[in-house]
Order: sequence, then structure tokens, then C-alpha cells
Amino acid sequence: MRNLTLKTTLSALLVSVPLAGAFAEDDATRGLPNVDAMYTSSISSAQSSYARQLDAALVAAQTNLQAGDRSTAVDAGSASQVRAQIDAVRQAAAQEKATNGGDLSAASYQALSGQVRGIQQTIHGLQNGS
Repeated sequence: MRNLTLKTTLSALLVSVPLAGAFAEDDATRGLPNVDAMYTSSISSAQSSYARQLDAALVAAQTNLQAGDRSTAVDAGSASQVRAQIDAVRQAAAQEKATNGGDLSAASYQALSGQVRGIQQTIHGLQNGS
């Protein structure tokens, strides 16, 4: 039993020592560039992600509009109306981004994402016959 304990302890030590040394090196030693903490903290601001989140929600709405099978098929007239609503939200977002320096404000994001939720509910209702 002592032999097994000794072997286990030695193997754990032999594995952990090189790993600890590798993590103790600084980035320059490992060939990695130094990171500017001030610059990287401002890269993903909330306002710049509003446009991406809204665009992802609009893409999801368009994907949900496409029929998966006959039981969830939406007739062409209703589908074109929903597509027009999606396009209207896209245009409103583009106008907001143009007037706001390329970003969506939090208030406009909330309003537009509320419209997208309404569109998603409309699609769900059309596909389920309600």
C-alpha cells in the first residue's frame, strides 16, 4: 500500500511541477503579446452589441417564418406581411444607427426588440392556427 501511495504522489508531483512552471511564465516569455487592459475593457460595450442582438433576433424571425413542414406552413400573403414587418424593423434600426453614430441606443433597442417579439408571436400564431 505504501508503494502505491508513493508512486501516486510522485507521479502527481512530476505532472504538476512543469505545469506550474508553464503558468508562472509571463506572456512575453511564452511569445504572447502584452494585453492593454484599458483598451480591451472597452471593446465590447453594450451599445455596439445592441445592433448585433437585434439583427440576430430578426434573422431568427425570418428563419422561424420559413416552413419546416406542411403542418407549420404559413400562407404566402401572411408571410409577405410578416416579412414587411421585419423589413420595417430593419429600416428603423438602420435609421437609428445612422442618427446615433452607428449604434443603437438602449431605448430604441428595447422598442425595436419589443416589435420583434410581437413579430415572433405573430409567426407562432400563424404556424399554430391561432
